[in-house]
Amino acid sequence: MANVDNLIDSTNFKSFTHVKHVVPNMRPSELRKVLSKRLHDKQMRLPQTKPYMRKIFERTPNCYFHDLLVQPLGTEPQYFHIFIGSNNRYAFAYPVNNKDAKTLIGSLNQFLNDVKRPPVKLTSDAENGLNSKEFVAECAKRDIATKFIPDKAHSTLGIIDRFIRTLRDMHQPANRSQDQQYSRDYIVFTPAKMKTYIDSYNNAYHNSIGCSPKEMYNDEDLERKYIAKRLKQRAVQDAIKDFELPVGIYVRYKMNNYDLAGHKRRTQLSREKFRINKRIGSRYLLQAADGKIISKSRFELVKADDDDPIGLTFEQNDRVNPESVITGDFNH
Repeated sequence: MANVDNLIDSTNFKSFTHVKHVVPNMRPSELRKVLSKRLHDKQMRLPQTKPYMRKIFERTPNCYFHDLLVQPLGTEPQYFHIFIGSNNRYAFAYPVNNKDAKTLIGSLNQFLNDVKRPPVKLTSDAENGLNSKEFVAECAKRDIATKFIPDKAHSTLGIIDRFIRTLRDMHQPANRSQDQQYSRDYIVFTPAKMKTYIDSYNNAYHNSIGCSPKEMYNDEDLERKYIAKRLKQRAVQDAIKDFELPVGIYVRYKMNNYDLAGHKRRTQLSREKFRINKRIGSRYLLQAADGKIISKSRFELVKADDDDPIGLTFEQNDRVNPESVITGDFNH
């Protein structure tokens, strides 16, 4: 068997068609059996991964994501401070020209003046102005818990990342228009245009929540029913036999563009396997041989085979521990 593997390796190919000539004395059925057991790229298809996908929601009403939509350098406004409901998807946007703590506290206060019910939690990435001591202190003063996700590829931020992409999609020429999509008019948001898009989004039916964001924003009972529905779905997921992976086992993970770290895609999954170091909520921390860590969701992981090579490092990550950070008393 070892000799057959060596002969196959010498071809640098994996398919039956390309390797059959190096083992002419082996029956085709036997060769196919050998090839099926060799290291090959597994595929993660939607029907296989969907049962493991966690829906993003909060267990209590009035939680929000927030982030900065960045405009081209020299544009005014340079940024928009975006807020969107974690459950109800109701959105707000405030033009700002700086991203320092003082400026973002100002847009936070605008948001707090406009929002119907006081938010209890704000979740964001680790943008300096948003996780500054001053901004966190302002939130604490108003009884708002803050949560920061240092991992740029973290799926928890999917709602606000997708919303910002939706805004950019809305800010494009109509299909039959002769306008150019990369002209300045369709790259730069004016405050008036942004207001139009936010209003349209808030009043449009949203398939994920079964109503418009405005309907759920105006009716907290609708949000509570949505939360109850998501909790039931999560209980069903938790009952899946292998939904929770034990700490200590080795897995391969689905690679997104961030994971490629500038390289061209070679496989859908990491070729190497990595040890599950820790589980935090629904996220798994994977550790490479050099101690670096990345976090992944359950649906992005498959159990590794014994003969999969062990991964030495994560090129896309130089942090030792990309765990989320929560500040404030969030007992709501």
